[in-house]
Amino acid sequence: MGSVIRVALVATALFISAALPVAAQQAGTAPTASAPANQASENTSKDVNALLERLRNDFQRMADAARQGTQDVLNRQTLVVITTDQLIAIAAGAVAGAVVVDLLGGGGMATLTAAAIGGVAGHWIYTQPAQSAPVPGG
Repeated sequence: MGSVIRVALVATALFISAALPVAAQQAGTAPTASAPANQASENTSKDVNALLERLRNDFQRMADAARQGTQDVLNRQTLVVITTDQLIAIAAGAVAGAVVVDLLGGGGMATLTAAAIGGVAGHWIYTQPAQSAPVPGG
């Protein structure tokens, strides 16, 4: 059940991050009163761009993994078995994607697309191996 909550939270964060370019653009076009504020705006813009690049790379890896899995299924190289937990993760991601995009003003096809992407993201996040934490003092 914890993984389902993790999937929902990460999917929500992913879709909220879609709003970051607009916020960065608005922050970049706002008039600044002084040079330090302008420098802070540039640093924030660089941080946002770095975050967006990481998200773009993560999404590309996710899409590549989904594409390869689909090819394996279509070529009958892999048997597909979906557990209840995976189905819940897919549903949680789909709901999170649809709700976030709908709250951001999307409708119709945008919401359906976000639900599909959220479902894929939920499944991808659920199926990733757990990251082991380093042992302190070891």
